[in-house]
Amino acid sequence: MRGYAYAIIDHCYNPVALDYGHFKGGYSLDNFNGLKAYTAAVRFLRTHANAYHIDPRYIGGWGHSKGSYAITRLSDPKHAEGNTEHQQLEGEPNGSPEHQPWPGHSSRITAGYQSMGNGTRRSAQYVTEDYAPTLVACGELDHFNHWLDWPQALNAYESVDANHVGLGMLGLGHELPYGRDEKLGVDRYQLVMDFFDRYLKVEEKLGPVVLFTTPRDQETDVDASAAISIQFAPVMDETSIVDGQSVKITRSSDGSQVKGSWTSSRGNARYTFTPEKKLTAGEQYRLAVSTGVKNAAGTPLAETRVSKFTVGKRVVQ
Repeated sequence: MRGYAYAIIDHCYNPVALDYGHFKGGYSLDNFNGLKAYTAAVRFLRTHANAYHIDPRYIGGWGHSKGSYAITRLSDPKHAEGNTEHQQLEGEPNGSPEHQPWPGHSSRITAGYQSMGNGTRRSAQYVTEDYAPTLVACGELDHFNHWLDWPQALNAYESVDANHVGLGMLGLGHELPYGRDEKLGVDRYQLVMDFFDRYLKVEEKLGPVVLFTTPRDQETDVDASAAISIQFAPVMDETSIVDGQSVKITRSSDGSQVKGSWTSSRGNARYTFTPEKKLTAGEQYRLAVSTGVKNAAGTPLAETRVSKFTVGKRVVQ
């Protein structure tokens, strides 16, 4: 488990549906009692942290398919304010009326993962600018047609500039991330582990990591006006990136540095470069992220990360 403890929290099922058919109508009570069920589960973990030998300060959430709603709600740091369920049964109280167990403990999570479910379809309603760092994924071949909702889900995060990584998985269906992502040029499984390690293994003081760059390493025929960006984990020290010394883009032909400016987004986890002049057709460029780059806690990148890309020779005016 790479130093992690893993707890499976059951879905907020309708108990009758458990006996008479999983996917028949009304099998889930997520909309009506999910928030109280999942917040209670996280409080349980913190209450019994010593017994389970876990650090209650860093709890990550993982929600796939019908499990995504739990993480959608828990990732909002203000989810406990009002404790409002998504829907209310007519004539009934909002959620379980019983006294909630394990009071006095927080139900917030440190980072989360969501993919293809009830939660990701409702991202626009619950994602906030102070949302927990989130890795949100969707398979191109998802048989529940979540791929059609994927642009809207991403827009929910982008619109509030939330700290997130969007993983649109070409060639995969209703599955968890694995295999090589040719679009990003990364191993999906390694990206997931790098992401969570940097937000949950805080006490190990791991150096920040470059999850991916765009354009990807060795990409060719790049548009001269394409965005040049770096996705980090965790949140970074902005000064160490925008000073023009620790991150450099140079021309391979003569080694000259490209002039321009960096802007941060996604809670200082993503940085995008805007060159003063359009890139040169046919030129290869070198993007070097050095060990002068630091995360918000002051820990430097472990080793220099270099990627190269080539601008296409055909320039469309």
